[in-house]
Amino acid sequence: MAHTTHRHRRRTRTGFTLVELLVVISIIGVLFALSGAAYQRFRVTGQVKAAEDIVAKLQGGVDDQLKVIADNARKERLQGSADFSGIQTYCGGDADRAVALLVYCRVKQNFPQSTADLQQTCTSPRSSESPGSPSPSGTAAG
Repeated sequence: MAHTTHRHRRRTRTGFTLVELLVVISIIGVLFALSGAAYQRFRVTGQVKAAEDIVAKLQGGVDDQLKVIADNARKERLQGSADFSGIQTYCGGDADRAVALLVYCRVKQNFPQSTADLQQTCTSPRSSESPGSPSPSGTAAG
């Protein structure tokens, strides 16, 4: 009787199984999702920092402008300008209150609070000018 032997050969793997490919793809997907979220946080943090820098610069400019307005109001007090004299009369002769009110009025002129205020400031002549103060054309009104 002929004796046949079967050799059991192991098949050598030449590629990856479908399960291995799915596992690798899912790991890559998880890593991509995590890195995308981290990148988004990084971008938002950068935008917030840039906005904070802009606000700080604007605040510095506004502070400087307010100091100039307050200094000019104090100068008007010392010079006895017509605007200051009228406001001081309105304040019952209290010079400190008149300076504060003059600063408030100048701030309202320089920093409109609404679009309507801005349009009124830009389109109408200065209605807050008192008689005898210079008009925008440089001649005395009156």
